[in-house]
Amino acid sequence: MTIGLLAVCKEKLNSQNRLARTMTKNAFSVYVFHPPIIVALTLVFAPIGLLPILKFLIMVIVGIPCCFLVTNFTIQKLPFIKKLFA
Repeated sequence: MTIGLLAVCKEKLNSQNRLARTMTKNAFSVYVFHPPIIVALTLVFAPIGLLPILKFLIMVIVGIPCCFLVTNFTIQKLPFIKKLFA
């Protein structure tokens, strides 16, 4: 079953749109630079009086796009970063 799923996915799902290519390009930058972004967002949401699980869900929904946006529009524009990933 696993080999069959791999074959089906290879044939049917082996393409990327523009968003997926951009996210793939920024994946390592997000991995490296996500801690300060997540800490900043946590400090912003700290005074809000919600259940911890709701805060977690909000952080996931806001944090993931925020990390990719910050790295795409700031970190990836730095000249020495461009040289590293070229």
